[in-house]
Amino acid sequence: MGKTQRAALSRNSSGNIFGTTKFGASCGTVFKLTGSLLATLYTFSCGNDGGKPDSGVVLDNNGNLFGTTGLYGPHGDANGGGVVYEISNSGTFSITVAGVSFAIPQYLVSNYHGPWLTDIMAALCSMICLVLFLKIWQPKRIWGHDGHHDEHRAPRGTHGYGRGEVVMAWLPWLVLSILVFCWGTYTGKKVMNTPEKVFDFMSTWHIPPGTITNLQIPVVGLNKMVQRVPPVVPKPTVEAAVFALNWISATGSGILIAAVISGFIMGLSLRRMVVMWWKTVWHVRFSLLTIAAMMSVGILTRYSGLDATMGLAFARTGHFYPFFGTLLGWLGVALTGSDTASNVLFGSLQKISAQQLGISPVLMAAANSSGGVMGKMIDAQSIVVASTATEWYGHEGDILRYVFWHSIALASLVGVVVFLQAYVTPFTRLVVH
Repeated sequence: MGKTQRAALSRNSSGNIFGTTKFGASCGTVFKLTGSLLATLYTFSCGNDGGKPDSGVVLDNNGNLFGTTGLYGPHGDANGGGVVYEISNSGTFSITVAGVSFAIPQYLVSNYHGPWLTDIMAALCSMICLVLFLKIWQPKRIWGHDGHHDEHRAPRGTHGYGRGEVVMAWLPWLVLSILVFCWGTYTGKKVMNTPEKVFDFMSTWHIPPGTITNLQIPVVGLNKMVQRVPPVVPKPTVEAAVFALNWISATGSGILIAAVISGFIMGLSLRRMVVMWWKTVWHVRFSLLTIAAMMSVGILTRYSGLDATMGLAFARTGHFYPFFGTLLGWLGVALTGSDTASNVLFGSLQKISAQQLGISPVLMAAANSSGGVMGKMIDAQSIVVASTATEWYGHEGDILRYVFWHSIALASLVGVVVFLQAYVTPFTRLVVH
């Protein structure tokens, strides 16, 4: 971040404040202030882009910034030269295309097809629309790290790879999409979990194949040893504790098979794939332990009655529970890094609280996931992935500070939508009963 801000500030129609600093962060900066959030838009290097701006910036009707620097070149200019610069706001168009082309297919697939391939189909449509859009429109500048423009970067269309190589690179993703689709359908799960109910000739076998492909293992010492009583449930109910080992129909099995098929397509030997698999397992060993521990906490929360106790406590928030229940899902993902783990941890609690208040349990279960998605941007794993993917190592704290308030604002917005769906017509008609 820069220092020594002397020039006048500019404000746009949205209330954002723009200005410059003369020193710090190399040779001065251009910054943006949104509320209490300060962001650096550009850092001068005292090279061809100039440095040490004495004046502020002016804005045009499109949101582009213009200004001048008091220095040109690494050693200055004996004739007092400087640079006239422009900071473009042109990236907004591509962001809009990517967002809209993702949201619409996601809504259509999830509502009219089912939960299978929802995000995969949305991502595919988004990528296709963005590629087509960039065929007819390109940004004036390509942004790099720390606000610098990558002026000499070659266009992505001239990557140097042949069509066959590009197709080969996409094949693993295509194989994965097909297998995940097959594994996610109702028919696919029925074939894998209970094949004797699909194929008549298997129904006469001495050992039903479903007892092998979908093992049901009662947990000794816990199965039917816990009883839920009113007001948690309408009448006393014994809790079953049965571990379902659906080792074929599990999504992870489909992904593993897709990886093996892709490996053979790419020309890898079985031995090479096993070595790579083991290296991957070893690399994520602590993450796997963390995931297993979080799943265990969720099971312990359920069978110890903690979810019922917390659910009854949250029910005391009354009419505001749809809002706070959504934030609970946000907190779960922010802490665990996984929407699945958050659902395991708080799913039963959400159901109990909703039943106590006469709210749709389906709505609050969905609110736990929807609110959780807004916490995904601030969990540790996502931030590390972001810094690694963009090669912006060591800036995890900067990323967290930048997205934290966005995350809270979006989670609160989802909470308001859930509140409206719980009580206010016509939003209540969107809830499945």
